[in-house]
Amino acid sequence: MTQDTQKKQCFVIGPIGSPGTDLRRHADWLLYGIIKPVFQENFLNFSVTRADEIVEPGSINAQVLNRLWEADLVIADMSFENGNAFYELAIAHIHERPTIHMVREGDTIPFDVAPYRALRFKLDEYKDLEQARSELQGFVDEATKPDAKIDNPVKHARGVFELIEQADAPTKVLTDELRTLRAQVRRLEDRVNKSYAPPLDPTALFGVAHEPGKWAMLADAMEELKNEPPKHTLGALRAMRPEKKDSD
Repeated sequence: MTQDTQKKQCFVIGPIGSPGTDLRRHADWLLYGIIKPVFQENFLNFSVTRADEIVEPGSINAQVLNRLWEADLVIADMSFENGNAFYELAIAHIHERPTIHMVREGDTIPFDVAPYRALRFKLDEYKDLEQARSELQGFVDEATKPDAKIDNPVKHARGVFELIEQADAPTKVLTDELRTLRAQVRRLEDRVNKSYAPPLDPTALFGVAHEPGKWAMLADAMEELKNEPPKHTLGALRAMRPEKKDSD
């Protein structure tokens, strides 16, 4: 058994690109300028690998999936919104691997992953590398604690599903209302993230433009959600929906 196989495994996923491209330069600066130095100086019990460093013969796709399945820690670079990277990130989330999210400063984080903490980094100056290394060390310290709690969109969705399955009728109705409001938030965020999006009145979120009274109703409703939701909270949420107009 080699020394590396005795160590814990950190698998790095993200856009890699072809040799000589800007994408590869980005990936290499991140791996060799930030990630590996942090582990070489502070976490010697870990071996760090990226997909293109796998030397074993066989299907690279199968090898990547197996590495994700078995990794003690996954570091995911979400820069450039790379499709393969997010596919691999989903595998790590499904298997509840301890995962650190990283993203290039200025890039947009997709809606489903945005609520989760991510390390934003830059590669413009040497001091940017130093700052990213310092922050990554803290992220790794937290992610590798024995009592670290794993949270990700897949685990959250499964928890919501289990809640719905076990909920009584009033709670299911309330859950449906909140899911509708969440969908409205997602649609608005998609519009804002596009360059052609028109300016939005934030009160349009719940169809209550220029109706301060309904904002007060929302505040009261959300306050009540901290406890068990009473029936009139459902009515308050419904009242904030835009009224449907009959077609001519």
